[in-house]
Amino acid sequence: MHAINYISQKKDEADIILAPQVTSPLRETTDIDRAIEQFSKEGCDSMFSCCIVEDLFFWEKNAKGYLNSVNYDYLNRKRRQDIPKQIIENGSFYLFTPDVLRESNNRFGQKIGYIGMEFWKMFEIDSYNDVRMCVALMNEFLMENKQ
Repeated sequence: MHAINYISQKKDEADIILAPQVTSPLRETTDIDRAIEQFSKEGCDSMFSCCIVEDLFFWEKNAKGYLNSVNYDYLNRKRRQDIPKQIIENGSFYLFTPDVLRESNNRFGQKIGYIGMEFWKMFEIDSYNDVRMCVALMNEFLMENKQ
């Protein structure tokens, strides 16, 4: 909020705030360019980057310690081809208007959009092993384009 208020006092009000997450380094400038274009085209007030998956099944333990399926009925599990795609917020970056943050104290407003990214871009860095994995992904997917 401080940065938004400071900028609006010194310059014109920003139309869109881009908030990249530094712990999610697997992105390209084209991901952000596509997001900004889609944000404006759809008239969003907020947007998040995501990955689309076709078959991701979550389980959790209940209070008694038993496993329960969260996002599907394990007794009536469909074939992978028949399961609707799921949107996973990947934490790479967020777009929102300054008013959304001012009014809701949240980066999400009422007209939320999403921009899909390749699955390999969803990994985050929270440990040393995560750094190693992200370096390997960068070398495989990003650095090959630069050679």
